[in-house]
Amino acid sequence: MASTPKTRRDFWEAKFEANVQRDRRNLETLQELGWRPEIVWECESRKADLPDRLQAIVENSSKRDQAAPSSSQEAAD
Repeated sequence: MASTPKTRRDFWEAKFEANVQRDRRNLETLQELGWRPEIVWECESRKADLPDRLQAIVENSSKRDQAAPSSSQEAAD
């Protein structure tokens, strides 16, 4: 779990909040461009099940892509 440093607390709280806002904007931008971002925290990358999680993400993404109509199909309709 993250914690706020005891020194310069105002600085760190503002920095953390700015980071949250930046991350939110970036996620929204990626989604608007058609991407489906997944977040993997560094601490999670050390877990033994990470390869299984990544494989599930790829498989679920492939299933969604197959189920969604392509742009050329939409244009034909």
